[in-house]
Amino acid sequence: MESTIDRHRGESLLKSLARLLETSENHETRTAIVQAYSWLVETILFNEQLSARDTVVAKAIWKSSLELAASKSNTKLCKSDAITFQNVWTEVQLLKDCQARLVSQEQTVSKHTALQDLRLESHVNFILQDLSDHHDGRFDDFVQQLAAEQPRYFDRPSDCDEMLLHRNSEDDFPALNDLLLPTTFDEGTAVDIMVLLIHHVAYASTLLQQTNYDPSEEVVRALVDLRVQGVSSMLSEPLCRMPLRARQHCVAMNVWGVQEFVIHRAREILQHSPTEELTWRMYKWFVSSAQQAFRDKPGSLAALLAGYDLVPLLDPNAVPIEHFVPEVTRAMRVPADLITTWQHYDSHALEDVRFEAIGPAVNVRNIAGLTTTPDPTQCALCLDEFAGTGMPNAYEVNCGHSRHAGCLSTMVNRIEPNSNRCPLCRADICEARERRRVVESVLEDVTRGEDDID
Repeated sequence: MESTIDRHRGESLLKSLARLLETSENHETRTAIVQAYSWLVETILFNEQLSARDTVVAKAIWKSSLELAASKSNTKLCKSDAITFQNVWTEVQLLKDCQARLVSQEQTVSKHTALQDLRLESHVNFILQDLSDHHDGRFDDFVQQLAAEQPRYFDRPSDCDEMLLHRNSEDDFPALNDLLLPTTFDEGTAVDIMVLLIHHVAYASTLLQQTNYDPSEEVVRALVDLRVQGVSSMLSEPLCRMPLRARQHCVAMNVWGVQEFVIHRAREILQHSPTEELTWRMYKWFVSSAQQAFRDKPGSLAALLAGYDLVPLLDPNAVPIEHFVPEVTRAMRVPADLITTWQHYDSHALEDVRFEAIGPAVNVRNIAGLTTTPDPTQCALCLDEFAGTGMPNAYEVNCGHSRHAGCLSTMVNRIEPNSNRCPLCRADICEARERRRVVESVLEDVTRGEDDID
C-alpha cells in the first residue's frame, strides 16, 4: 500500500508547521515552535492508540506554545488558510502513516550536512530534513543555526574513584555540587540539572531491584553505556525539552562516572539497610545532598521536590516507605533484554542449599601490605580507627583502600558473592574462594525430617 511519504514525495508534509514558522523571523521563537510541534509528533508516534487524554495533552501544548504564533499567522493568511489546532493536529496525525519509516531506528544520520554530527531521534531528523529540503530554502538558515548552537557531549573515562576520594562523607554527592556551583544565580538551570541527576538515581535503584540486589559487573557496564548514549543524545538534541542553556552546562558532566558513583552509593546503603528500603534511602540521600546545594534557595528546591513527589523526604523523622518509587520516575526501568543478556545468576544460590569453601585459605600477606597512611583512616569493614603510625596495623590492597588484617582475612575467605571485592570501590582484591555444595547423607536428611515432624 502506498504510504503518505510516497504519495507526497518531493513536497513537504509539514505545511502547517512552515506557515507557523513564517510568522516570525526570531530564532528563539522559531525554535520554540518547532519544539512544540515535535512534542505533538511524539504524542502520535509513541502511543499505539490515541486516547482522550492524548488529545487533551496535545491541546495543552498547542495553547501554551503554538497558539500565539498561530494568531500572528492568521493575520497574514486568507481566512480559508487560517491555522487552527485542528489543522496542526490533523497534519501531525498524517505522520502516523510514516511511523515505520520515522522510528525504524532509534537514531539516524541526517542527509543535511549541518545535522550530520548530531545524534537525532529519527522523527526529529525527519522534521528538520523536511524544513531543509522543501520551502524554497526559506528555513535553511534557521536549521543551520539550530544545528550549530547544539552542545556536543564527548565521553570521558569514569571519575567515580576521584569522587569517592574527595567526598566529605558518605552522604556527599560531589557531582551535584560541582554542577550546581556555576549556576548559583540561574535557578532554572539548577533545577534542570537536578532532574537529570534524579534520573541517575532512578536507574541505579531499579538496576539493583531488577538484579536481586547483586548486579554483575557486566550488567552495570551495560547500563552505564546505555546511559552515556542516552544522555549524550539528549544533550545534543535540538528539540529537547531541556533548555539549551542547561544542556550547554551539562556537557561538563562525566555521565559514566556519575552513574557508577550512584550505583556505588546504592551498594553502600545496602550494607546497613534492608533491601526494601533501598529506594527510599537513595532518594533520601539525594534530597539531603540537594538541601546543601540549595541552602540559599529553598523555594526552588521545594518546587522541584513537589514536582517529583519527594517532599516527604524533607522530614528528618519520616519513617522509610518500603519499595518507595516517586510517580514521575516509575517508568524508568532498565530494559529487560539488557538484564537477561548481561546478568549472571548462580543457579545454586537460588536454592535452599549450603556451601563450604575448599582449597587453601587466602593469606592476607599475599594480597596486601602494611601501610602507615591508610585510606580511609578507619577500617571499611569493622569501622574502627587504625592504630597510630608507630604501630601500623592497616593493610592496603591493590585498589589503594585499607582494612585490618583480621577483617580482610575474614572477608576474602568467605564464599558469598563479591567477598573477594573491595566494599568501597568494588575492585577485585583476589581470586574468589572455591566452594562446593554440601552434600548431606541420607541419614542426616531423614533425621532432620523426623525432627521437623516432632
